[in-house]
Amino acid sequence: MARFAAAIPIEQNDGPSFLYVAPPLGFIGVRTIDFTLPQDIAIGRTLISAKSIDPMTGIDFRRVYAVLSIGNGLNTTNVLFGQNGFAADTAATLAARGFDSRDIGSIAVLANGEDASLDLSQARNADPLAADMGRAQRVAVVEDMVLVNPSWAGIETALTALSPKAAKARPEWVAVFDALNALRGSGTTEAAIGWSGAVLSTLETTSQAILDGSIYQQATDSGRKFVFPPFPIAAMGIDRLHGDTHLRIALPYRDERDAEFALEHIGRYLIRFPQVPDVPRQQMISSGDWHVAVLTLTFKGDEGGTAHALLLSFTSAILRRQFAPLEFL
Repeated sequence: MARFAAAIPIEQNDGPSFLYVAPPLGFIGVRTIDFTLPQDIAIGRTLISAKSIDPMTGIDFRRVYAVLSIGNGLNTTNVLFGQNGFAADTAATLAARGFDSRDIGSIAVLANGEDASLDLSQARNADPLAADMGRAQRVAVVEDMVLVNPSWAGIETALTALSPKAAKARPEWVAVFDALNALRGSGTTEAAIGWSGAVLSTLETTSQAILDGSIYQQATDSGRKFVFPPFPIAAMGIDRLHGDTHLRIALPYRDERDAEFALEHIGRYLIRFPQVPDVPRQQMISSGDWHVAVLTLTFKGDEGGTAHALLLSFTSAILRRQFAPLEFL
């Protein structure tokens, strides 16, 4: 997930900037009421019902253990993470279907359709990578990953993000992932979702305005006051370690005092939720020029399902623009 930091947008006002899901027991049989599924409905449906290698893609979806969706809508990049060899037949299968091949750097990309196009005549062809709409595809197999995007620009952005130097383009996301990884330790990440900070503002603004500070003038002009300092992006993650499940909220700040203020305010707010088990643990993790405020809710033993239910509830509230704990304005 962190390897794709440079491809994750900070401006994404119509949904999450990214969604990562990795059910601890695999996708087969997972229910949407218990666990967040990938944004792409066709991919999610295939994952929970796969019984053999998919004849349309050559992918063994039974061996996919995680999916990362970057962006939202028709230009989403989906990354499937699988066990060694899970996509060994993909290139040959797509070539046999008439997909063209083009190299981006040293990586072969298989493609069909015009950029970001839909071919509704193919909507019923059972291709799990076509979003049930005959969506154009740009497919790359890299190591034990399959990357899919409907445009050349989109797949190139995702592939370029894999370069170690590319992460410098999005230090905010790098800092957030560093913080979540540090606190997870040797545990495993089961789900994570990221948002543009502008989504959590009750004033129409952008994450860039938060980064460059112009949001303060916007607030003054509108006669509004901040509840706590604004953040450019936000992430929530669930990880499991030694039998306990942790739901974490991570917010990056350049000013350490702003991070402390946010921790105190949000911590007091979260304990009002009936499903929150205890006072959230408040921690600050520094990465580069950023100080990441992290609030952790810990669910003991078999209470892990409550963490996932709470994440689904938080996500639903944010989509409705009604998640008060993180509304800074």
